[in-house]
Amino acid sequence: MFPILFGGGSMGVVARFIETPFGGYLYDPWSGSLTLLDEQGKLAIKDYVSPDQEGDEIVLDEDVALPPLLANLNFGNPVEKIAYPDADSVLRRLDRNINLMILQITQKCNLRCRYCIYSADNEFNRNHSNKVIDFEEAKKAIDFLKDHSVDSEQITIGLYGGEPFLHFNLIKKIVEYADMAFEGKKVVFHVTTNGTLLRDEVIEFLISERSRFHVLFSLDGPESIQDASRCFPDGSGTYATVVDGIRRLVQRCPEYKEKLRFNSVVDTEKDYCELVKICDEEVLRGAAFQFNYLEKNGVPAPFNSDFIESHEYDMFLGYVAHYRGSRTGYPNELIRHEFRHITEGIRRFVQKSSSPMSVPAGVCQPGLTRMFVTVSGDIFPCERVDETSDCMRIGTIQHGFSKSRIISLLNVASLCEEKCKRCWAFNLCSSCAKRFDGGDGLSADGVDQACSLSRRAANDRLGQVILLNENERHERKMRRALSMIGNEGGL
Repeated sequence: MFPILFGGGSMGVVARFIETPFGGYLYDPWSGSLTLLDEQGKLAIKDYVSPDQEGDEIVLDEDVALPPLLANLNFGNPVEKIAYPDADSVLRRLDRNINLMILQITQKCNLRCRYCIYSADNEFNRNHSNKVIDFEEAKKAIDFLKDHSVDSEQITIGLYGGEPFLHFNLIKKIVEYADMAFEGKKVVFHVTTNGTLLRDEVIEFLISERSRFHVLFSLDGPESIQDASRCFPDGSGTYATVVDGIRRLVQRCPEYKEKLRFNSVVDTEKDYCELVKICDEEVLRGAAFQFNYLEKNGVPAPFNSDFIESHEYDMFLGYVAHYRGSRTGYPNELIRHEFRHITEGIRRFVQKSSSPMSVPAGVCQPGLTRMFVTVSGDIFPCERVDETSDCMRIGTIQHGFSKSRIISLLNVASLCEEKCKRCWAFNLCSSCAKRFDGGDGLSADGVDQACSLSRRAANDRLGQVILLNENERHERKMRRALSMIGNEGGL
């Protein structure tokens, strides 16, 4: 895949040219259109472009007119300024339309997972502590949510840690108070837990509240992988404790098995073939799994060659199953998750016209998307940013939102405006504002790697859309050929 630049890149991306064994495509970053070229079109494009010094871009020389094919397709960059087009609307919605709050119950955890972002050797966030949210502070947070959710029909409260179930009685009090505060509205709760504290009283609570209390268990793999990464402070493994608790939960309420949801952190330095045995345990079969690839200090962990080889082969088998319509034929749960992600990415691949004032697609709406409240009442855009970073703090429960900081995060891409305006992945961007966290303030100094990863993800999404298109074209041709054979009295 090659980006095609006009004027040596000085005026921004005109189009992106993607060539496959079955055709050539032009992707217009500014409208989202993906155009299939015939052979003549492919040759026309190639006649007008030449690789730059790095060999990874194709540029048009300054004195060469825009190719007729591109001109006819009306390709061109309309973005004049990197700025959120309707920031005032976001601020208005923050007053009345918040429907989700993630409330930090504690910063304490009873495990010491080897990759934890809160461990002492991680330089990008807080460390473990014994801090617990005071019930009065939790009530203030719920009251704050109530005041800012007047127009929201349903309220979702996430309970976050540390390990939330270290303070089970506090959780029950928070649930009771939220029910009272939001009387007349539907209130649902989400909690992420390491699953090691499923005492009988917790199990009874989860069963009694199962219609609205959604639990995400952390489980990284079968025993050998789980115990190597997710450990108690003394280094002992957690797998047996977690699975025993889940087994008792399902024995007490068999229908709960349909509600089991797990999050797995995929360590790409582990044995792939061992990792995908995660569902071998009877009580875990059929449960819903989601997977996240391990990051170390904000950077994706390296893949070992054996992991890549085995994963790529299973992805091939996954494509075969997917395009044959056999959703049960995926090799394992990891590949099933990958294809849910692929399907969602294709579904969201829609034409999007850019306006003269725009921001890249990765920008979220701070406070509206995933408002996160810490044990001390500080408000952050979500639970994934650095809790020690002042520039990521968008307010406090006591004093409300800082509108200036929210505007700064909405417009954070303006810190690298010219680079964004020239980027072919502008409307497929997945870079997060946390990548601009410079410690002392917002900065574009460290975003190059994040931009590279975002473009790679955009590459993948384009490839998946094209693969789907080519598969459908191939199937249509095969059906026509088989129909002709049938009509002629063949096989």
